[in-house]
Amino acid sequence: LKYINLRDVAKHATLTPTLINAHQSDVAQLALNSTATLLATGSNKGTVIRIFDTKTTELMREFRRGADPVTLHCVRFSPCSAFLAVASDKDTVHIFAVKNNDPTWTNKKTLWQQVGLLSEDADRARIQFKLSKATQNVTLTELAFLKNSNESNGIELNAKNRFVLRSHAIAAICDDGSYNLFTFSSDGTFDLVRDEFYLDWGDDEHFFEQCFE
Repeated sequence: LKYINLRDVAKHATLTPTLINAHQSDVAQLALNSTATLLATGSNKGTVIRIFDTKTTELMREFRRGADPVTLHCVRFSPCSAFLAVASDKDTVHIFAVKNNDPTWTNKKTLWQQVGLLSEDADRARIQFKLSKATQNVTLTELAFLKNSNESNGIELNAKNRFVLRSHAIAAICDDGSYNLFTFSSDGTFDLVRDEFYLDWGDDEHFFEQCFE
């Protein structure tokens, strides 16, 4: 893939695009983090996700999503760039730790690493969950991380919403107007907090006061 930093574009200058040899097959999904310093890519095979430094083009991380080819629907960084979420046509969401300082995870080798089919630096998903409506012909089309904030902006929140604000949280949005809201922690635990239709819930003022990124 090729990209250009638009901040470097001058009125009468022509820039040479930066080239990254991301995958052997065609690139299917891209995602930039909030500071545009990291670029995540996934191919049309959907088995390996890679993260590159946009300044140096260096391969920073490599993740194994799975062994079977899939169609990637969405790739998203968390606002803090600590996590990367990947959704596919398997109706599953994989969450990878981009900034992983936990040796209990980094020292574990997968089968592909042991037989030499994947590099030593490739990591598996820290968290994996499936949509609650995965068997109902519903397609997962978008992922959105909630901002991790202890500030409620003066809004009176119930116990469940206060828990969401204190935790990592992600919304998996589907093409039928429904969404699943999951909270998760770095130790791999997660919980389905909501399973609702946002088209029906959109009249609720609190819906528009929540901060999704």
